[in-house]
Amino acid sequence: AALINGRTAMSLGSDEALEPGKALNVVVYDAAAPLLANTSQEKLMASIVYTSDSAMVLGTMVNGQWLVKHNKHVN
Repeated sequence: AALINGRTAMSLGSDEALEPGKALNVVVYDAAAPLLANTSQEKLMASIVYTSDSAMVLGTMVNGQWLVKHNKHVN
């Protein structure tokens, strides 16, 4: 729901969601980080937006390729 609602808010349309072969840009969070691991599904997005920091980020992917992984640039 968050993906579709976010795409709708950006006027991108829900029919262009994640599909094989499409570009993917994401920030990957560590689900085992104490703050995230102890947060309910209903409050997970709020916890990420309002209380997360770089220690919870495993990496960043741009166009489906790792750009930053474990706090280090891949290239």
